[in-house]
Amino acid sequence: VEEGADEEKHVEEREAAVNAVCRSKVLLLNLRTLSASLAPLAPLLARTWVVALRLLQDDDEDARALMAEAVSEAVLSARGAGAGDSVKVQPAKAIELLFEHMVVEAPDQAGGAGAVWWGYLRQVLAGP
Repeated sequence: VEEGADEEKHVEEREAAVNAVCRSKVLLLNLRTLSASLAPLAPLLARTWVVALRLLQDDDEDARALMAEAVSEAVLSARGAGAGDSVKVQPAKAIELLFEHMVVEAPDQAGGAGAVWWGYLRQVLAGP
């Protein structure tokens, strides 16, 4: 999925990445409350949120819209709304929701999800 989300990939591959993230419902897993048996998956889940962020900035309008819906559903679920609840939001708003969510879900720490999320942000801010 990560590879298919790359901005250099053809639009069909990026749309397939969006569909994979959306259909898997993996964004609905709460990083802070993963059971002990699922805790090792936290870095992978954080990478999925990074992929979601990249897809929210995709050139393809349909890909951005689908990803925005999945992100809004996941954030609302984490805030206590029922799974399956979502609000149609613009991709820019979904990016805002994603950042608000990840600041809480993946605190800056040495390991786990926080290391993946904050490491990505540091890399983006540092530039090429």
